[in-house]
Amino acid sequence: MWRGLRWLAVLGLQALTAFWVGAFFLFGPGFVRAPSAPQIRELASHGQIRVATAADGTLAGQCLLPFFVALDEVSPHVLNAVIATEDRRFHEHFGIDLKGIARSLVANLVGRSRQGGSTITQQLVKNLLFDESESALSRKLLEIPIALRFEMALTKKEILAAYLNQVYFAGGVIGIEAAARHFYSKRATELNAYEAAVLVGMLKSPRDYSPSRNPDAAHARAKVVLNQEIATGAMTAKEVERALRIRARPGDQALYEVSCQYFRDWAIRAAKDELKQGGRFRLVVTLDAWRQAEMVYAADRALRMGQARNASQIAGLDMSPRGAVRAMLGGSVYAESQFNRVTQARRSPGSLAKLPLYAEACRQGWKPQSEILDAPLIRGWPANHDGEYWGRISLQESLAWSRNGSAARLEQAVGVEKVVAMARQLGLSGNLPIGRGFSLGAFSANLLDMTAAYAVVANGGRRVIPHGVIGVIGSYGEIAHWRRREPDERVLTARCAAMLQAMLRGVVREGTGKAANFHAAVHGKTGTSNDYRDAWFIGFVNDTVAGLWLGNDGPAPMARVGGATLPAMAFRTYGEGVTMLGGARPAAKVAAR
Repeated sequence: MWRGLRWLAVLGLQALTAFWVGAFFLFGPGFVRAPSAPQIRELASHGQIRVATAADGTLAGQCLLPFFVALDEVSPHVLNAVIATEDRRFHEHFGIDLKGIARSLVANLVGRSRQGGSTITQQLVKNLLFDESESALSRKLLEIPIALRFEMALTKKEILAAYLNQVYFAGGVIGIEAAARHFYSKRATELNAYEAAVLVGMLKSPRDYSPSRNPDAAHARAKVVLNQEIATGAMTAKEVERALRIRARPGDQALYEVSCQYFRDWAIRAAKDELKQGGRFRLVVTLDAWRQAEMVYAADRALRMGQARNASQIAGLDMSPRGAVRAMLGGSVYAESQFNRVTQARRSPGSLAKLPLYAEACRQGWKPQSEILDAPLIRGWPANHDGEYWGRISLQESLAWSRNGSAARLEQAVGVEKVVAMARQLGLSGNLPIGRGFSLGAFSANLLDMTAAYAVVANGGRRVIPHGVIGVIGSYGEIAHWRRREPDERVLTARCAAMLQAMLRGVVREGTGKAANFHAAVHGKTGTSNDYRDAWFIGFVNDTVAGLWLGNDGPAPMARVGGATLPAMAFRTYGEGVTMLGGARPAAKVAAR
């Protein structure tokens, strides 16, 4: 009798679930705005910042930035363990497991056991869209149909990869790659069967089963996971016995401090209109944990060398050629100064200002081989960094060696007012005075705008708008805002973009940017302000556009630190790290940023 009632309840619950799913698709848009397929793809592949309104009305945010890896970069032992323990019918169901939901509800109702019944897809939806403070029942009712949307938008492999990348472990560690590095000092692809069982076992309760906090509980839980793998046929009893004998001890090695305080503050300000009503929100952001870690590494290395030469601050930025900010370092130590030197500091860009000059010259028909006189306009002005003048030289040589005399004469020939207009088209904002010496850096700009201007060249001449927030998620997974992709707007002709790319390649191949030249695709430009108060390098390689600045907050000069030295070297360090993303570098502790 009990068995018959049980199956009757199971069938009834399956019918109820099916009805709810159908109702969602028929009437859903009227009461819930579920993510679209493109939004789901961006949700699955980007980090987030949780934002809450404090009692005094200020906004506080917590960064959730996984080290994203592809599924083939995860050990098969992890995949077997997570399927065995979290969702055995993962490859069979369509986002929700009607049998599993009904079975778990019946078991919970009769009190025989406590079972969740959530599929991996549902858990992914919960991790990406919902807050623990929200009603569990309301979450579940919305979670089920949204899981179907995820199944329609993503493949099973993409769902499993997103789940493993976004799942939370103890101690603020997010994702399987970070967990493998933190607890076992190895890559996720290198985890053995026991280590995989320990980490997957943590998913039930990260604090209770942490191998560093509760090794015995973690071992007992790993044994349960391994036995589950026997039940699914992923392992044999002998293999489990051998795995338990090995019992690898956790290393508990600290990762890079991939803190994003400077970026977080900037992103929250950018999204303040969507957050003004208060409450809890999630920002889907462009910041990439791998790149942020590499930026911190490169900046620390440069700053250590720079301190002996009176350089106390550094700022670094990485953006895609379309303007998505993927790394941001606004200063040497956030705890000491929250002033963001990427977005708030306006400094003389030195010879970085020559980009709009040569862009305008190209627009007027000048070519790289066109010649210009490298000589002073008036007695002694402008001076070249070597104190010499080279006579007639090509525009290519003029830019490659950052000759001020020839640049000033070219500015006079094309018209300074047109150079300033070009600078605005490239994205420079604020007060841009129309006066002699503009192309030598006689104005102030921030690193964000200057990097975006060079990104226009990397982007083939199309306008670049820097951004860090993709979307804003409100209560119960509602999409409060999602960034629209701007239409392509051409700032430079394709011919001029190609010409500038070739000229910027010459800067690092044979000119002042040689210290940054680690790859045939590196392009860039150095910049140094008067008396070595500011040193810059901005460049691009493949799909990476990066800018670095060194200096001091006040007017104090550095000891001959120019753009051709530490900033160019830092760009090379960063660029080399980006090309080996996923390598061994993010393993040592560095100062928080």
